[in-house]
Amino acid sequence: MSDLYDTDVVTWSDYQAMLLRRVAAGERINDLVDWENVIEEVESVGQSQVDAVKSLVINAFVHDLKAAAWPLTPYVPSWQAEARLFRSQAADTYRPSMGQRIDVARLYAIA
Repeated sequence: MSDLYDTDVVTWSDYQAMLLRRVAAGERINDLVDWENVIEEVESVGQSQVDAVKSLVINAFVHDLKAAAWPLTPYVPSWQAEARLFRSQAADTYRPSMGQRIDVARLYAIA
């Protein structure tokens, strides 16, 4: 089953979803489920969301810093608008459980 995961993750995920539905319905087919990769994929969903928020926060900082560093450039209003958009998108995506995984000071240093 790992071969399918490595060669065609879309087909693999469809097949695993079907198997998990069968398990949820009470069928005893646990040995068919590719548990190692299913667990990895479930974990990666959450990490992807955290990474998305981090990226948005970094982009907001970058645009704020550019506006502060070059206050006389005509790009400042655009940078400020983009920073607001990134902050808004980060706020919409953020979940309280992400707080312990996001080091804002580190993200600022990266920016």
